This record gives sequence, structure tokens and C-alpha cells, in this order.
Amino acid sequence: MKLFRFFLYFTILFSTFSFAHDANKSFFKIQQKDNNVEVQAEFPWSIRNAVIKEFPTLENSNLNSDFKNAFFQYIERHFQIVHGNSTLKLISVEEVAHSGHSHQNNFVLLFEGKTFDTIKNTILFNVYKDQENYHEFIIEPNSIKFITSLNSNSYRLQAASKVNSNIQFLLGFILLCVVVVPLWMKYKRHNI
Repeated sequence: MKLFRFFLYFTILFSTFSFAHDANKSFFKIQQKDNNVEVQAEFPWSIRNAVIKEFPTLENSNLNSDFKNAFFQYIERHFQIVHGNSTLKLISVEEVAHSGHSHQNNFVLLFEGKTFDTIKNTILFNVYKDQENYHEFIIEPNSIKFITSLNSNSYRLQAASKVNSNIQFLLGFILLCVVVVPLWMKYKRHNI
């Protein structure tokens, strides 16, 4: 009985270290590399379930090449980088060394093209209703962060630049009111 209690206490004590990466969250870092767009993707272990759900014949396959082909098609269907009315071509999906949790999968997705205005990401939406895909689009020296979910599965980058220009206009107007107008009024009073 003491051994069982010890095991129970030990399990409870160290259970906080065993929590897995959220299965309904994926992370993407997007940046321009020469004439391509590179996406560093971090998927939870559940990405395999999403691919098998979309391609049920994989359950009976023992070939790694079948899963790689299905995974490429899954990414191609569910992660799209768009410029106007055309979608940038997915060139490659390469697995890279894990940089975090052991229950995640890291990949580099490479798209052909360098200009785009919209990112659509529905990865894992076929598995989780509360899926959230976190993105960071790096434009040196800044970055834009956004999330796609079932309620909002795409993000238009031009909308972000319009918001930024509106904020800049507003800040300029406030600066004008706070600095220039009082100086002008002071000048006006001295010349009367």
C-alpha cells in the first residue's frame, strides 16, 4: 500500500511536466527569402490525425511515401498564400529538427513567388472546432501577428498596411494639434 501511495504522489508531483503541447494550436513564421516565401511551421502531434481524416486510405498503407504525398496535398489544400486571384505554388514541404517539444513536428514550407496579399490557413480545422493557427509575418524590421480560426480563416495583409497608415495619419494629426497649433497661437499673440 505504501508503494502505491508513493507511486501516486510521485505521479501527481511530476504530472505538470508531462502536459503536452496544445493539440489545437499550430504556429507559423512567414518570411520572404529571395524569390520564395518560406514558412516555418510547428504542428502538434495531431497533424497526423488531420491528414488521415482527409485521406482515409492512409490507415491501410505502410509506405512512408504515401503519407508524405498525402501530407504535401493536405498542406497545399489548407495553407494558401495568395496574390490577387492566383495562389502561390507550394514547392516543398521539408521536415526539420525539433526545436521545442518532442510531441510536435517542425516543417519548412516553401512557396514560389515573392509578392502576396492574403494568407489562408485551415490546417487542422477538419479535426478541431476550436483550432487556432498563430502566424508571424516578418517584414524587416517589423512583424505582423495574426490568428486564423474557424471564424476567420484568412488574413489580408493590405488591410494591415491600411490600418498602419491610418494610425500614422492620426498620430501626425495629434502631433500637429499638440505642437504646431500652440506654437502658431503663441506666434499670433506676439504679433498682435
